[in-house]
Amino acid sequence: MALVDYEFHKSKSFILSPHVNLHRMVRFMEIGARGITMPTHRLMGIMTKIADEPIGRVYPDGTVSKSVTERDWTRLREGSSIAKEILIKAGAGGGSIVVSKPQGAHPGGTAAIGRVVNEDLQTKVDGLFVCDASVLPAPIGMPPILTIVALAKRLASKSSKSSKSSKP
Repeated sequence: MALVDYEFHKSKSFILSPHVNLHRMVRFMEIGARGITMPTHRLMGIMTKIADEPIGRVYPDGTVSKSVTERDWTRLREGSSIAKEILIKAGAGGGSIVVSKPQGAHPGGTAAIGRVVNEDLQTKVDGLFVCDASVLPAPIGMPPILTIVALAKRLASKSSKSSKSSKP
């Protein structure tokens, strides 16, 4: 995400960012047969990224249930509408614009601090830590990488200190 438009983040809970999947097979999975026939060298796209509602479930057998709520759809449709306007102003023909299916990323809140892990990122299992977007309180709707790096550095620092103090 080389460029991010935060203009709508506070008021409408989404961001826009240039994004194109260049691999034909990925485009096929996103939008079907039309994705394979699109010329890779002449594509431009804009991603709408929302902070989805924190619902869903991971079952003991490893299967996952995660639906897109009506509130999520409203934000996705509004972001998509604005993205279409931008693409048309940039020269895309209205009939050439394709909207892909929603895709998941950065699942914040699934192992939140205070619910699944403690403030040191440790689970109830001694020595088992979690340090990714899942420990955030909820999905944040924007790239969480700097927060994750900060959490990882903090965890590594605490781990390093405790292993030094436990040596004879």
